[in-house]
Amino acid sequence: MNKNGNQFETLLHDLDRVKRRQKICKKSINENINNVINVLQNSLNQINNTYMEEEDNSKLKSKLQDLSTEVLKIKPLDQVTKSHKDYFAYLSKLGKDIDKSFNKDIDKIFKGTNLEGEQINNVIQEHFLREGKFEIQNSLKKELNIQSNPKVEENFHMIHLILEEIKKENIEPALQWALTNEKTLEEIESNLIFNIYQQKFLQEVASKGKEDAIKFARINFPKFFPKYAPEIQKLMGSLLYDRNPNNSRYSYLYDTNQWEKISLNIIQDACKIHHTTPQSALDQILGAGTLALPKFLKYYSLSSHNAQDWKNCEELPVATDLGKDYQFHSIFVCPVTKEISTFDNPPMLLNCGHVISEHALKKILSGNKTRFKCPYCPAEISVTSSKRIYLN
Repeated sequence: MNKNGNQFETLLHDLDRVKRRQKICKKSINENINNVINVLQNSLNQINNTYMEEEDNSKLKSKLQDLSTEVLKIKPLDQVTKSHKDYFAYLSKLGKDIDKSFNKDIDKIFKGTNLEGEQINNVIQEHFLREGKFEIQNSLKKELNIQSNPKVEENFHMIHLILEEIKKENIEPALQWALTNEKTLEEIESNLIFNIYQQKFLQEVASKGKEDAIKFARINFPKFFPKYAPEIQKLMGSLLYDRNPNNSRYSYLYDTNQWEKISLNIIQDACKIHHTTPQSALDQILGAGTLALPKFLKYYSLSSHNAQDWKNCEELPVATDLGKDYQFHSIFVCPVTKEISTFDNPPMLLNCGHVISEHALKKILSGNKTRFKCPYCPAEISVTSSKRIYLN
């Protein structure tokens, strides 16, 4: 685990200790309160059970003195104070560790960075469109006097109308939209139309019965053969358990998650059709920034005298692996130079099957060589046989 991970583990450990100490403190306070109540109750019972003449208060005074002694012996205030002191010691340590682990001044890392206001505004308003916050998006447009793509707006309005109907288990609007865009969906190799018909078939089984479901299948499923033959066979097989499908091997077909899958399917395909990403750009930016920020903070603290230089570089000065969720295209790292390929330094395929960068190839070909030995196998390579690789 890296240092950042260790820091969070330490904070979580400290937080658990604070929680445990809080419980111990609460238990100690309750015990002390109960002890004082018991002493008072016992003294009160003894006083009530002992006859004392009104003119003779000596016994009462003696009993009250004994009560005072008993309470002082318990020392409830000292016990409560000690419990609070221990608890706040752990709480104070947690606060100090949080201050050490989180650098509050992150602006210094990005001072001098020029941000395109128009692009930021467009990203924010598109985020509101994706979330279905159309009133907020319209207000933002008016206040900032910015424009948006009418087709994109219409697309997201339509998507959200369809999704709202799917929440009500009404799949008809989704089917109409899919059939309207059938040709485009075929071009992007979408399974949406079949998935919608599959869901309609299951609705027929649940609402009208086996016979109507079979009629529906005969009318609508032939066009999906042979591509979806296995899926259709499973749907037909599920009819054997139509009275109790949830206890059959086909129970997954009737899972409510199927509606969520169709919703996700619609969002992804609609975004593909209109050449937009299914995930909000704002979410992606904030997520990537949150993952990368600790490394930038570390870099800045170690080299503050030249930490601003990275903003003018084509590559970041530190490795920032954000995980597979933030990989949007293929990359190639040369095994010889350890450099990431670029347009000016593309990967080159050797005729032996190994791949190195063009810079590495030029270094190996120092002088006027036309043939060289592969750095990873005994094969002798001809320069003319080396081919450039294009990554998507």
